[in-house]
Amino acid sequence: MYLEPIFSTPIWSEKLNLNTSSIESYSYDLRKKDSGRIISNHGGWQSSDLYNLDNTPLQNLINDTKKLLKICFETLQVSKEPIIDNTWININPPGSFNKSHIHGNNSFLSAVYYVKAEKNCGNIYFDRGSKEEYILSNFIPEGMNVFNSSRWQYKAEENKLIIFPSWLSHSVGINNSNSDRISIALNIRL
Repeated sequence: MYLEPIFSTPIWSEKLNLNTSSIESYSYDLRKKDSGRIISNHGGWQSSDLYNLDNTPLQNLINDTKKLLKICFETLQVSKEPIIDNTWININPPGSFNKSHIHGNNSFLSAVYYVKAEKNCGNIYFDRGSKEEYILSNFIPEGMNVFNSSRWQYKAEENKLIIFPSWLSHSVGINNSNSDRISIALNIRL
């Protein structure tokens, strides 16, 4: 029988080779100057939006992300040039997490890059919509896969970039490690 997976949700990931120690120092220095904001973070610090990141330790991340976004746009058959709209830093100490949310503000794709991610620091979880979740929660499959799961997770790994559709609901688990989890989030618009 022919199987056609319609309405597939792409999630891209790539291991980068960036200087995480300089980005980590930059993140902590910024936290001293910026009181931050609370959006989806519970117990952690989130910077204000960052824009022009030339001549900062984040410049190479932006450059690498732009190159990878071209591949994402080709997959989605979008001929426009990807524009990184806003970027922010998350520092999540032990016990903190991020509640389920989506990224709006005209963003098309979003990304997260892990600067510091110790074992058990909290994975990122992607969730199906509430209608699908309602149906899927009423049966217990013998094995979980991309067709019958209501939640999918990716391990937080240092120097890893994950790119996903901005409309995809996601959360980050509790940091059960003994050190901070540091990530950089980005929104991409057309």
